[in-house]
Amino acid sequence: MKIITWNINGYRSADKLGRVNELISRNKPDIICLQEIKMNNEIINNYNNNMFIFEEKAMIDKLLSKGLLDSFRVKVKEGNVYSWWPNRFNARERNLGWRIDYIFISEILGKNIKNAKYLKEQYGSDHCPYILELDI
Repeated sequence: MKIITWNINGYRSADKLGRVNELISRNKPDIICLQEIKMNNEIINNYNNNMFIFEEKAMIDKLLSKGLLDSFRVKVKEGNVYSWWPNRFNARERNLGWRIDYIFISEILGKNIKNAKYLKEQYGSDHCPYILELDI
């Protein structure tokens, strides 16, 4: 099994030169963790928000078309679940955040997802941990 993790600090900047696709094509990971994608996949019509970039949504769609799954969405369909909140305005308590930390998983392993959850109550960062539990 091959796992890759990368804090890309914006999918668009990492993919401008094809770096994400090159990494996946060259290494063929079973699991790839991407942090700080900086887009909210759940509000696709949010034109006026600087955290949402349509190019990044298209890049994620391209990533998913390569046979990878958004592991969280395999188990959880409802929205308003986030992995990052600003440190101001009681954003975490008010659930005003973004899901910018992802674990993508191969379709083969997708059948083995037992549980997927973000630990919103875990403090220590403006991000929260994400747990992906596989039954293998």
